[in-house]
Amino acid sequence: MLDYKQLCDTSHYQNDELFSYYLNNDNMMILKATQGINYIDPTIYKRFLACLSIKVEFLGIYHYLDKKYNAQEQAIHFFVLYKKLYNIANHCNIKLVPILDYEEGTTQQYNEFKNEWYKLTKTTLVTYTSASWLKNIDTTNTALWVAGWTNSDELIQKRIDTYPTCILYQYTNHVENAYVNFSIDRNYLITDRLKFLYFEESEDK
Repeated sequence: MLDYKQLCDTSHYQNDELFSYYLNNDNMMILKATQGINYIDPTIYKRFLACLSIKVEFLGIYHYLDKKYNAQEQAIHFFVLYKKLYNIANHCNIKLVPILDYEEGTTQQYNEFKNEWYKLTKTTLVTYTSASWLKNIDTTNTALWVAGWTNSDELIQKRIDTYPTCILYQYTNHVENAYVNFSIDRNYLITDRLKFLYFEESEDK
């Protein structure tokens, strides 16, 4: 298996204690930022600043593509927040990775979002989706975050081999002992493939 590190992705659904525990253990994090054309996750600012305060090794934020809304307007909504946070992170010498969470909607909406994003930034985004959805989209020049929800070494290796630009693989980790009982999304970050994050890049955001 390729070299990897582990990290969590969180939104307001995960409490602050859980967020802090994994942030400090992993020194990396992915945060939910926006959804639709108006929604901003209520934890994004506080948790973004917490990530900067410890100078995380890897930091991503994502937009959840909502099938009820115009995809281009969603890209603009995400861009407005991303640009603000990108500039702050850049001053801390941290590269903020933009991610599109594609779990619903049409292929056309997905393409419209990506095209609008490219117009705005001249860069690509990471695409998060499941293996079953990947067959519907063109993954050329797209860094992928593939959801598998199992930490079977065999399946992880299969996903990584199938998608050469897969840089993240998500699985569900269940923790149960005398003190806690919960499930949380965990991810393998394939460090050998981080070059796929930036197919095309502009210094101006």
